[in-house]
Amino acid sequence: TYHAPQKVVRVISGHLGWVPSVAVKSGNQWFAIGAGEPSRYGIWPRGRVVLT
Repeated sequence: TYHAPQKVVRVISGHLGWVPSVAVKSGNQWFAIGAGEPSRYGIWPRGRVVLT
């Protein structure tokens, strides 16, 4: 399976390290991240997640 090269489009400020899960609300109104520990999560309003 071919996977196109990826590049950083935007750095999420306020979070450091690996992000194993991301949830995006339709319309890009907000997105949330989960980092594997109950105390490590974040929600950003008006987020925009783009995979290139």
